[in-house]
Amino acid sequence: RVMALAGPSSAADRPMVSSSPLATASMGEKRKTALMRDLLKLENLTDVMGPGMDTRFRGMNLELLLLAFVGILLMVAELQVAWRFRDTKCDPNPNDGVDDDLDPCVSVQDADGNTELLVREEIGSNGWTQGLKGLIAVSSFWLVWRVWCYYKLVLLSERKKHHMMDPVPLHRSTHLWPFLAELIVCVLHPFPFLNFTTSWSDRPFINDKVGVWMFARLYLVFRVIRDHSAIYRKRRRLKAAGGDKLSAIRFNWWLTIKYIFFEHSVVFVVSLTTVFIFIISYSVYVME
Repeated sequence: RVMALAGPSSAADRPMVSSSPLATASMGEKRKTALMRDLLKLENLTDVMGPGMDTRFRGMNLELLLLAFVGILLMVAELQVAWRFRDTKCDPNPNDGVDDDLDPCVSVQDADGNTELLVREEIGSNGWTQGLKGLIAVSSFWLVWRVWCYYKLVLLSERKKHHMMDPVPLHRSTHLWPFLAELIVCVLHPFPFLNFTTSWSDRPFINDKVGVWMFARLYLVFRVIRDHSAIYRKRRRLKAAGGDKLSAIRFNWWLTIKYIFFEHSVVFVVSLTTVFIFIISYSVYVME
């Protein structure tokens, strides 16, 4: 079942005859999932995390996810306080067909119960927003530094695994492009003091709405799920129990997600859909 989830490693692992490709693929995935479940239930497959590298990776990925959550919460708070109501002229009847060159009015009720027609505008130069953006910048650059430390730990782990005498620098390793991709994702945030307007445009130089891209940092959730899944924590014993057929399988986050999907399909789909809808809805709310 592990092999079915990860895919055949050689031509010998592929079936020679297939009456129905769709039915064969479905049966293969079910057999692989069943095999993995049975292997995990064996008594000798105990948790082998131990105090080694896996524990260090698990702690670091939790720290990265925590920093990502802190940055996202600060971003949401900053975007919310970056909007206020100002008393100005507005169009109380925007659908009357008359071009008044005014923004639509918004009905606001004060503490005394009086209703006013105001216009909502975006601001980003007050003390609260700049302070929050400063905290976002600190958390973002801290996250970038910890991502750098994570890849240094990956290189150290590979050095110990392959008994290498000299360390391989990151720029000469296969991890360079993944690191650069994570660097771009983690560095995106609303920078303080860069939402000023120029003489040739009344639009901000860098709009605070760029902060919605910080939701992309939630990719770190998949690493934490991988680290805490039974299939990953017991991967060494699984390979030993599976013999040569499992020796070429890569136990990574993608294999873990596929295993969870086949074991808990309904919970997985509902959870992923709920998070996706929330992110898209909030992003549309901010952009509009």
